[in-house]
Amino acid sequence: MHSHNVVHLDIKPENLFLLSPSTDQLKVIDFGYARRYSAARTLHVKYGTPEFTAPEVAAEDPVTPAADLWSVGITTYILLSGVSPMHAATPRETLLAVKAADWNFDEKAFANISPEAKGFISKLLVKDPRKRMTATDALRHPFINLANHRGLGDKINLDNLRAYLFRRKIERGTNQVKTIVKPVLLSSLLHRVGLTRRQRRGQRACGQRGRSRLGRRRWLRRQR
Repeated sequence: MHSHNVVHLDIKPENLFLLSPSTDQLKVIDFGYARRYSAARTLHVKYGTPEFTAPEVAAEDPVTPAADLWSVGITTYILLSGVSPMHAATPRETLLAVKAADWNFDEKAFANISPEAKGFISKLLVKDPRKRMTATDALRHPFINLANHRGLGDKINLDNLRAYLFRRKIERGTNQVKTIVKPVLLSSLLHRVGLTRRQRRGQRACGQRGRSRLGRRRWLRRQR
């Protein structure tokens, strides 16, 4: 993909499919946010999934193929542990954590994960995109070579991963009918601040007063 000067910009577990049940070959799908990349011109992007987007995207800095490698790091972290290193209570808090590259290994979830796997993730979740592994470097990493020696390490506990996937399903909505969702600017999520309780009460009161006035006007029209 990168060799064809295409950046995906939305790599996450939902966008990875096995070609068949009997193979380990993955297929990347959903190129809705993908862009053509050229070193000769600056690329900025405004959309993405907060939990998987790279720090430079959250900071509205120029984007390179390294943004996809950050997403690969996040995806690897989640698949191995069932824990998301960037997920927070709101999209805004998630993006702030991403922008600061504020993450660490969950001690309990990574208790039985190999040093090679941790090293792989650590070289991808680097704030400076210039210091991140490239796709070529990642494919040569010792962690990838472990795929040729299945069954030698501890088994991964999938309970956390199942819980994570359930949460993602709830967040996306359980409706089976496919709908088209208008993308939301990441910058709008980053700068969005929730209403205070007093502001919410004020909005409700204004709405009630508006409905009362509308009802009175309708009553007066009926009396004429």
